[in-house]
Amino acid sequence: MMRAAIITAWNELYEPIAAVTTPIMQRYCLQHDYVFLPSRGKFHLDPERDPSFLSYGDRVKLDIYESLYELDYDLVVWMDVDTLITNPKILLEDIIGTRPFLWTYGPSGPLSGFTMARTLPEVHCFLHAVKHLAADMVSAHDPTGWSDQNTMRHLMNLPPYDVVARNIVSCKEAGHCMPVEPYGWQKYRRMVEWEHGDFLYTVPSIPLDERLDMLGIMRQLIYGE
Repeated sequence: MMRAAIITAWNELYEPIAAVTTPIMQRYCLQHDYVFLPSRGKFHLDPERDPSFLSYGDRVKLDIYESLYELDYDLVVWMDVDTLITNPKILLEDIIGTRPFLWTYGPSGPLSGFTMARTLPEVHCFLHAVKHLAADMVSAHDPTGWSDQNTMRHLMNLPPYDVVARNIVSCKEAGHCMPVEPYGWQKYRRMVEWEHGDFLYTVPSIPLDERLDMLGIMRQLIYGE
């Protein structure tokens, strides 16, 4: 049986959103005998971490992954905290299949808000490289370095990381979907628009109060609560 863990993290700004989404993540994990590992208060700025990694909260997920790599997990899954599980019948192992690593893509390219990583040496090597390259890429344009997403997009074209990082599937294939209207992606509707039966509903890159409203409405629609 696959031993899988779902991780997420947030700071105080995202506390109201976490109150909507994380109980559903925990319930889902209990239903399927997965492990849920939320990290409250360890997102964006954590003074206990290496200062070179302070600026981008994205890199927290890579820190957490590395801390789990030596433990007895077969699969570690990252979900952004503004993600609601909307179809708890879907199994993580069915989504990743035989891939060592999986992430999704939308109209703007590959997305890092939902990633699935097997605890394999080649996957660990890739994510370790992402973490350190992101921190190294400081410039006038990127004074805090690159985001994890942009770094992964860069490394996906370079060996030996391409073997791992090119395992991208459409949002629809992985059920990692979102509303179309806030993004003006009308011609991409079939690629990203959430429908009943999709695994995840997420609302990135819009004001937090709007995200909270949309996630609350969706939770009421799916779970009646």
